[in-house]
Amino acid sequence: MTQAQGWSRERFGTLPGGESVESVLLSNPGGMQVRIITYGAAIQSVIVPDRDGRLADVTLGHVELEDYLRWPQFFGATVGRFANRIARGRFRLDGRD
Repeated sequence: MTQAQGWSRERFGTLPGGESVESVLLSNPGGMQVRIITYGAAIQSVIVPDRDGRLADVTLGHVELEDYLRWPQFFGATVGRFANRIARGRFRLDGRD
């Protein structure tokens, strides 16, 4: 594991095509931690302290890469730069544009 200035990086798994997936852990002195995996920049976990200082994971994410592949519900998905910004974008809902 590589560690520097409140972050660390480690191997999370390998995709069927052989590509390596890593996880990056960001942390602060207050105990908050965010783990992001390099498979779609998914947020795998967010650990925060409550008012009494007890830490809890408040994110719905998988523990292993295989679960992200087996159940692709986009848990922790981050939105790309084009979200809600496509020129003249349209969609139909209940028969109305």
